[in-house]
Amino acid sequence: MSEVSAITEFELSPRRERKRRAVRDAILDVAAQLFVEQGYGETRIDSIASRTHIAVGTVYNHFTTKTDILVEILLVDVAEVLEKAQPLVENPEPHTVRAVAAVATLLVEKLSRRPRILWRQLIGQTFIEPRLGAEYASVRRVFVNLMHTLLQKLQEQQALHPRCDLELLAHVSFGIVNTLIYQYIRDDTFTLDDFRTAAMRQLEALYGT
Repeated sequence: MSEVSAITEFELSPRRERKRRAVRDAILDVAAQLFVEQGYGETRIDSIASRTHIAVGTVYNHFTTKTDILVEILLVDVAEVLEKAQPLVENPEPHTVRAVAAVATLLVEKLSRRPRILWRQLIGQTFIEPRLGAEYASVRRVFVNLMHTLLQKLQEQQALHPRCDLELLAHVSFGIVNTLIYQYIRDDTFTLDDFRTAAMRQLEALYGT
């Protein structure tokens, strides 16, 4: 390859990557819309391609199955939550209940940006499709570990007793949050304010005020 060709290839690669990412994001957005409109089971790959205005083969270049698409929707949202949660975890306010509730609320606020029916379908599919179930279990472990890191920071700040069992508290804290997340996803009348109020009340019962 000539020097000019090498430079041209270097310059075009980031552009190609941005285009590839844009196509991938468009597929995810359209698929999420169709899962809500038609249902996950009824949505076909060719419908996703048609709505995205791309060839069916292009969809398959990015995702082998609908399960892959559903997994990616989950992982993209989780990645955004983790990124936004880092400042809350690395420098938490020195009040355990409020610090844990802040991270929990961030998670539900992200969930609320998509129709709840999409999350109901995703959770339902975890019992049917092993790969999705495995990814969902992995996501749960990620958030338990996030809770553990947060509690460790709080312990270092002396907001928690030094002899507290952080692993146990991380599992219990996420268990509380996860139960309320299920309620939020399942019940359209359960608002974000309801979630915050319930989370604070139950976390105060665990940690004290």
